[in-house]
Amino acid sequence: MDPGLVARLDALRPVLKRDWAGRLHQAPAEPPGAGLVTPEMLVLLVDGTIDRLLSRLGGAPAGHRERPGRFNYARTGCHCGLHLLLTYYLAGARALRETLPAELGAARGEVLHCFNQLAREEMTALCDVCNHRGGALCSLRPGGKPG
Repeated sequence: MDPGLVARLDALRPVLKRDWAGRLHQAPAEPPGAGLVTPEMLVLLVDGTIDRLLSRLGGAPAGHRERPGRFNYARTGCHCGLHLLLTYYLAGARALRETLPAELGAARGEVLHCFNQLAREEMTALCDVCNHRGGALCSLRPGGKPG
């Protein structure tokens, strides 16, 4: 990845954070249990997530990426649809799509793909300790249906 791109993305951080925070505050208090996590709490995670994204992009060799995917693929890691970070990462993906300039070309897709990969990994890690895992709404349970 071009080191100049990482610096350019870091320069977009204030705009990205503002957009992401706005989307979190506008999101409905869903799924159930979301009352335990407020938009203000999620906004506190944004800087760390941006730092991890930039770190990944800075350390990734150019041309060594899979085809960029959409955020919807990250949802497949959440078998019940009740994951509290779904709202967080959906808001972040939308904020990134709105903030990243189109003139980045293929690099724009790589950034989005890297973000989606990060989201999927973090959501999967938390899914392993989910209170709903194996419950009536979890598709991992025999006969369970995805949310």
